[in-house]
Amino acid sequence: MKFPPSLYFFIFGRNPQLSRAELLSYLLSRSISIKSHQAEKDFLLIEVLGSLNFLELTTNLAGTVKFGKIYFITEESNKILDSLRQLNFYIEDTKNLTYSISAYGNNIMESHYHEVFKQLYKESKQKASLKKPTPSGLSNALKKHNFIDLVVCKSQNQFFFGRTIGAYDIKQNKLRYEKRPYVDESIGSSIRISRILVNLSQKVKGKLLDPFCGIGTILQEALLLSFDVLGTDLNSQRVQQCKENLTWIKQQTPKYLPDFDIIQADVKDILFKIPPLSVDTVVTEPELGPLLKNIPNSREAQIIMDSLERLYCIAFYNLDRLLKPSGTMIFVIPEIITTNNKKIRPSVHTLIADTQLRIISEISCEELTVFFPIFYKEKWHKLGRWIYLFHKG
Repeated sequence: MKFPPSLYFFIFGRNPQLSRAELLSYLLSRSISIKSHQAEKDFLLIEVLGSLNFLELTTNLAGTVKFGKIYFITEESNKILDSLRQLNFYIEDTKNLTYSISAYGNNIMESHYHEVFKQLYKESKQKASLKKPTPSGLSNALKKHNFIDLVVCKSQNQFFFGRTIGAYDIKQNKLRYEKRPYVDESIGSSIRISRILVNLSQKVKGKLLDPFCGIGTILQEALLLSFDVLGTDLNSQRVQQCKENLTWIKQQTPKYLPDFDIIQADVKDILFKIPPLSVDTVVTEPELGPLLKNIPNSREAQIIMDSLERLYCIAFYNLDRLLKPSGTMIFVIPEIITTNNKKIRPSVHTLIADTQLRIISEISCEELTVFFPIFYKEKWHKLGRWIYLFHKG
């Protein structure tokens, strides 16, 4: 039985690769070092050197469902009950305790640990009831003094036991999306994806530009992360809606948020509106072409992508000139899967040909590596999306 001093678990959402990339980007951008890690499909265990700001993690990470501290590790699965009898991380100083248990890893039986902890609480004469909250209710449940969430992870024939510290607040996420003055599901990224895209930029401050800002979802999440945000859009109505949405989020947030600037401008003319070398990072889900009602054939898809490639070439040329040296850019590239299953998307190498931008294919820290680009596609999307990371210089 081992007692790791600073080992933490991170349970990921429905796109683990994207969640893992967000977490690693978050750690790198804040110079938080890790000593070792163990990665499985839907979770990550990392030993952290230094301290973590748990409140910030809970608030800032959108791809992590929940995270917490590992209290002990064992390889002796038949002696888990005996080991737990020697520990008190699952006991609370309360008359009535409510707890939940989640198990992760290959060939791990969650129901087995229900029985294990039921026996432990019985022996300790702790009045405890098992009740697993919904994913949307976990964040609030953790705020109650008589509730704990227990986690068991299995990796490489080892069993890791811990307690959840924080969870992503899905309800607050929903409020930030639905209660805004303007919502348009046909053009806007989700709150969750927008937050992840901002974190993938690997910047923690400075001026963030979205040159296809629409109603401002990416800018809203960047503003909440304390960036100075700047948005442009060709559509004057979208510009006004974006301004009202950002004004609303500032009114709803008790902490100080920086000012914002939203400009009506075609990306072709953006250099006339914004000073060169004035932007620290660009984060955008750009114009993705016409709304597809049906899956197109190869010829139709190629026409759409050729048009988008011409637009993106101009955008890349201009954005490169706005970015400061060592600036970063997160740019979402669409992909159409045609009626004959052919995958068509713009040529990224063509887009960067006349720029100082370079494609980042991987980021890493202490042998923990994430590869770019990252693909994601929601159930309702007809377009696939590839998330690319670029560095200038």
